Amino acid sequence: MTIDTWLGLFGAFTGLVGIYLAYHFYIKSIRTKVLGIAYTDPFPLVLVLDSTPFKDAEPQISGRSKIQILFWNKGSAPIESTDFLSPIHITATAPIISMEIHDKDPAASVNLDKEKHCISIELLRPGEALSIVLQLASDTCKPDVNVQMKSADMSTFVTSIPTIIPSLVGITCAVALALFEIHPIFNYHSTGIETSTEPTLIVRFSIIIALLALLIIGIALPITFGFIAKKIASNLMQRRITPVAWKFLQLKSSSWNIDLKLQEFKAFMNTKSNMWS
Repeated sequence: MTIDTWLGLFGAFTGLVGIYLAYHFYIKSIRTKVLGIAYTDPFPLVLVLDSTPFKDAEPQISGRSKIQILFWNKGSAPIESTDFLSPIHITATAPIISMEIHDKDPAASVNLDKEKHCISIELLRPGEALSIVLQLASDTCKPDVNVQMKSADMSTFVTSIPTIIPSLVGITCAVALALFEIHPIFNYHSTGIETSTEPTLIVRFSIIIALLALLIIGIALPITFGFIAKKIASNLMQRRITPVAWKFLQLKSSSWNIDLKLQEFKAFMNTKSNMWS
């Protein structure tokens, strides 16, 4: 692939990012009240092997886990209690052991009914968020969040894409600088330099040292530039997103890796347990 092909792919990628951002801000401009909802994967508090229930537990449970749920006003107008037809109701196929407010913006107003597992949002200003932590009598069950608002498009599920944007910015900047460095090499390869004399051993050694130095600098510069660009993008995103939502989205984006490691460990322990049975 030539440098022109790489530059074309880079331009297509940045164009797709621009289209996504244009669509995002357009939707945000026409939908003034949007309640963003998200929840993490279950995080096991105990490790149960072979799905063996706790025999001394009441009710019978096959595990115990915690789940965080995020409610985030992504619109441009405050969300009030009058925007809801009924309080937000949390249900699950497994028993809900407890429900607490984990984190919220100081000005956010919310009432929690721990007995009925209901949440009443009184006031949530634009950009504000709150997170609820559930403890369930299962390590695989996910809750159902029943939200009834005046309009169906006033609530939506949130992804962890905002936390990935800084990494994408860093990778894009690093690739762009690498392509900028490679471009003169392609030109040199296509043009060529003719020499009339054979270089001496010292000249060859100097050329090798210079090439190694250029190689190290050529690798280090894109990595450093990409790291700085990622840090700048991350700081800008954190200024734009409330810390409550930002911490939650970071937890959500990393929870899949933790869950994968736990599943691998559980499979390993089950294998060892079966060897002794």
